[in-house]
This record gives sequence, C-alpha cells and structure tokens, in this order.
Amino acid sequence: MKQTTEETLQDVYEAAKEEIMKKSPILCTLIYDDGQRKEVTFNEYAEMIKMLAADPDGLTQKQLEEIKEIIKLLLSVDEKKEPDGETIVPQNLIEPLTMMLYYTIQCIDERSAPQLAPMPNGSAINFWIKSLSGSKGGRVAKKSKRSHSEEVTATQHGDKVSYTRKSRSGTITIEFDQASNYLGNSNKGFSKILLFSLQKMAEQNFSLRIGFPLQELVDIGAYKTTDSARRAVKDFFNQQKLTTISGSLKKGRRTIRETGGILFYNYDINNGYVTLSVNNEFNMEFIATYFTMFPRFAYGLKNNAFSLVWYVFSLARQNVKSIKEHGYFTISLEAIRAALGLPDVEDVANRKYRQYIITPIEEAIEEIEEALQEVPEANDYGFTITPRGINTKNIDEWLHGYLEVGLNGDFAETFIQLAEKEEKKRARIERLKEKELAKLIAKNEAENQE
Repeated sequence: MKQTTEETLQDVYEAAKEEIMKKSPILCTLIYDDGQRKEVTFNEYAEMIKMLAADPDGLTQKQLEEIKEIIKLLLSVDEKKEPDGETIVPQNLIEPLTMMLYYTIQCIDERSAPQLAPMPNGSAINFWIKSLSGSKGGRVAKKSKRSHSEEVTATQHGDKVSYTRKSRSGTITIEFDQASNYLGNSNKGFSKILLFSLQKMAEQNFSLRIGFPLQELVDIGAYKTTDSARRAVKDFFNQQKLTTISGSLKKGRRTIRETGGILFYNYDINNGYVTLSVNNEFNMEFIATYFTMFPRFAYGLKNNAFSLVWYVFSLARQNVKSIKEHGYFTISLEAIRAALGLPDVEDVANRKYRQYIITPIEEAIEEIEEALQEVPEANDYGFTITPRGINTKNIDEWLHGYLEVGLNGDFAETFIQLAEKEEKKRARIERLKEKELAKLIAKNEAENQE
C-alpha cells in the first residue's frame, strides 16, 4: 500500500492553496440528509487532511464522513462552473487532491472502505452480465429451460451479436460489436470492472465523471498489480464502447426507456488515476432501476465465485421478507447454473456433468466459504451458503437442489433501509439536475429575447 506522509500532504496543500484561493475561499457546500448546509473552505479542508496524517484519532466519524463527501464533490467539480466557465477548483488539481485523500484514509482508517456498499441493480444489468457469462466458450446465452417468465433470443449479423430478453417487466436488448473478440473467455474481467464502476458511480452521486485510483482495484483483491489493473480497465473500456443497451422496463406505473447507447464515452488514466466519462444521453434509471448492497470481498474471488456472490445479493434485495421472517432465502441450483453461464444438461458431451456443471458450482461455493472466514464483518450480516438436496448422482435431481442463503434478520432491515436511502438520494439528485437544467434553459431563452 502506498503510504501518504504529512510532508506529502503539506506539499500538495501548499501547491494548491494559492491558485484555489484566487478562485474562491469556499471549496464546496455539503448538504446533509436533514437539508442543512455547510460551506467548507479550503483551509478547513486542509486542516482535516493534516489531522488525518498527524493525528487520525483526533477525527470524529462525522468529520471522516464529511471528508468522503468532499471527495465526491471534488470528483464532480467540473460540472460546477463559474460564470466565466472556469471551475472553482483547477482541473489539474482535482486528481492529486482526491488521490491524496484516498490514500490517506485507506492507510489510516479502514472505515473508509465499508465491506458493504450500495450498488445500482436491475434487470438490465443482470441481463448484461448473464449475456456475457452465457457466452463462455462461444455458447449462446439463453434462458433456463425451467423458467417460463422470460424469453431470450439471439441474432447474429456478421461479427455483431444481439441478445434480447422479453418478460413481464419489459424488453432489453444487448448488442455486442466485434463479438468474436469480446465474447467468450476474453470477457472474464469485464463484469468486475463494470460492477466496480457502477458502485463508484453510486458513491460519487452519479457524476458525469467518475474516478478511482488503480491501486484501489489492487486493494480489494481484483488484481495483483496496478499494471494488470490498468490493462483490465483498458480492455473494459474498449469492450463497453462496442456494447449498446436498449429497451423499455416497467417500474410501478411508469415505463423507463433507453433508445440505445454506450455507458462511458471516454476514459483516461493519468498518474495511476482512472477517470471514466459517463454518456450524458444514457438513461441511468434504465440501469439503476433499484439498489442492492454488495460486499467488497467478492472482487477478490475467481469469476464463478464472484458471479455467484453477485447473483446472491441481487436476489437478496427481492427476498427481504423471507430473510426477515426466516433468516434465509433459497436459490435453485438450476438458476445458479444459468446465472454462471454453465452449459445445459443436453449440451454436455459424454455425460460429463460433474466436470462442466457440478464441480464449477461446488468450487464457487467452497471459495466463497473460505473467503468469508477472512471477512470478520460477514458475521455482522450472517452471510452463509448451504447446499441442500444434492445427495444424488442424477444430474436432473441435483439441479432441483438449492442453496440456502443465510442472512441475519436484523441485517435485512438495514439492507432495505440502506438500499431505499440510496434510491431516494438518486431521485433527489435527478430532481436537482432537472431544476438546474430548467434554470439554464430559462436563462438562455431570456438572453435570446434581449
């Protein structure tokens, strides 16, 4: 882990102070859940940084939370323009300031990296990941044969492959260009970077520019070195810019539509810091239909185990009632087979069901169980996975077995509260954006009339 010293913090502070103070003594304004506002000057910000380096025990939890909020605002500062079009904080200072705080908090206080964090979720994301998983080895993603709630079709034109899912909730189409390059084994790191980026997006208030250090991907166990993380981010961006998603989904009485676009239109890696530029035309509600919670330890798992944890926590959001009443919910092994993109029974040659279906699922379960022993926080939310009904050699009977997923009933209440809080926050951000846009339009119309 890179260490951040008091001297380094002081150097960054002194280099930035004069230029920032020319712009504005107020660095940003924090808005709390109760509506109260607090203006933060750069001097106050610098003092908190120095306290982190020199006397971390002197900081309260509230101060730590305020610092993390400032990080989010700094990452979106390019959207907050002065009348002359310049940003309050010079663009070339945003990266060192945010990286400085990231490393400081990571080195001093593990509270900065909660084991569970909000994650945008919904049918579109799940189908996107399922399409990738279901294409392993060149196979075509398709519905589980025991599912009657959806219809999945695949079409191919040259090197372009499209998957369409139709269900009661709506229609989703994922289109992959240059499919021969990006479907199959080469997409193994895509889902991790996609979900990590979405988690950072939620963390940074759905800014049009999201950022994170490559070192963070190493810290969470996704990659061993920053060089491998850099290659993974590059591969992710190159693949996602050739991937479009479209469709319409029902949410209550409303219909959410996305006409077809990419999620990120540009990326940059500078001094180990990644910046992803979000497509402003993309309807993020189509992706973030609702929120779930997702554990950071999962990023260090192999692909099947990672996908299984993702599937579990996606379903947990929908099974809160069962968790509260019984302390667990169940998932069929057939559903897990489909979620992991393992072959159908009839597609397995020479009846090698153990090799291609049973063993991959068992190994994923074992890997998760071993990883949980290294995550003390897992006891707080009681995460356990127990196979049931698998004492049979018949593959069809085995797939009728299920996983019993244990989560504390108390945690279920917290789970739903955190997820709903994130959904309300996103809705509030969208309302604020709409108001600002309306003001801008009105201002432009008034200027045109003069």
